[in-house]
Amino acid sequence: MDKYHYELHYLQVILPQLENYLLGTDLYRMIFIPAQRGEPSYPSLSLGAFLLSLKKAHGYSKFRANQTELTKIDAEVITLRQHWRQAWENKALREMQNRANLWQSYLSELIANPNEQMDRFTYEVRQRVIMELLRQEIVSPNESVMANLDLLDQILRSSFQTGEFVWDTELKAEFPSPAYWFLWGKPYF
Repeated sequence: MDKYHYELHYLQVILPQLENYLLGTDLYRMIFIPAQRGEPSYPSLSLGAFLLSLKKAHGYSKFRANQTELTKIDAEVITLRQHWRQAWENKALREMQNRANLWQSYLSELIANPNEQMDRFTYEVRQRVIMELLRQEIVSPNESVMANLDLLDQILRSSFQTGEFVWDTELKAEFPSPAYWFLWGKPYF
């Protein structure tokens, strides 16, 4: 599977719908994007999923000679973010709250049943990565959301063993430690 083109395809399909999504009320929007054989299904549209895909595309693009399409997408994202700043931030905050609940549920399951849940960490940590991406989009953070995120981080840090990067090595430069410390090791319970 060509991971760069996988992420790029998602971005190209979602970008024309992003303005309408920002101005709508739904937090997650079901979008059917056909995947190639051997590729995973594409995620629903959310600001966080879009930002994660964009960041991953940048990581995979470092191994590509031609990055013209990604550069165009970056320019359109900057324009949308500036033009619809408040809508952008509102979506980011709402999604951050929602993903914090999902992340908290996973951490609770992990603590209760570490042997059954540990193998899901590499996938589930995606929630925490998206929350970090969304946090970077919020100019005026909500104190209770940030306090909850800090508490969840304390819980994870209390049993976290720093180690190898848990995602594809091509993404290391896009998700450096300490900003993305939760991708650089695993918890032990």
